Amino acid sequence: MYAAGVAKVRRTRLIHLSLALSALVGLACAVAPTWHVLLGLRLVQGITLAGLPAVATAYLREELHADTHARAAGLYIGGTALGGMAGRLVTGWVAEAYTWRWALAAVALVGVARAVVVAVLLPKSRHFVPRPADRYGRRAVMPFGCVLTAVGPLLTLPGNLPVMVAGLAVMTAGFFCVHGVAGGWVPVRAHAGGVPAGQAASLYLFAYYAGSSVFGSLAGTAWSLGGWPAVVALASVFAGISGVLAMNLRRVPALEPAVR
Repeated sequence: MYAAGVAKVRRTRLIHLSLALSALVGLACAVAPTWHVLLGLRLVQGITLAGLPAVATAYLREELHADTHARAAGLYIGGTALGGMAGRLVTGWVAEAYTWRWALAAVALVGVARAVVVAVLLPKSRHFVPRPADRYGRRAVMPFGCVLTAVGPLLTLPGNLPVMVAGLAVMTAGFFCVHGVAGGWVPVRAHAGGVPAGQAASLYLFAYYAGSSVFGSLAGTAWSLGGWPAVVALASVFAGISGVLAMNLRRVPALEPAVR
């Protein structure tokens, strides 16, 4: 939906619109009269919120120096992960103490505050496009992250709680290592190849969420067939496949910036 529009709409305008609309829809979710209305509003909220990740990495690439692209993209993606985790914890606590409506309202109010803060503090797009860099460091980091993602679940098999926590931490670190590097690399290579960076970032995120939805649902099947060891095997297999693909990227030639 956003892939065609992100190349035409000013980055900050779409970011502000996305945050404001998603916060308002979130407030409406808290007072939804029926289950079906709630589902419909959540669908609308997902659509409105999609404008932020569709342009965020492209905005960072355009407004920051090339030397900071990877670090900025990693911080952004890490922040989305922490924010998502915090949101689940907050809604759980509020719902347990009050009701699910108050839980949704609490998250929506945080969204309203977030939209206001971003509206005040986010610098306007200056259309500054620094020289992109296609570093081989990314090619080395991604396979390493895949190894961590594959090893982490294996550490949970012995059943020792501290080791399980450590294994989950290793898996999470490896996953966001790969996701952070890939999320920052896509718009850089897209720009260097003469492709709109916003569209490339949108398509990457679409594939990311589609894959997590489709293949993530297989974890339930694995659990039914073989319990936790089967889930670990499934996760390790997917991490291994990702590692093979990441290793293949080492043979992909670097791109020079497109001449405009």
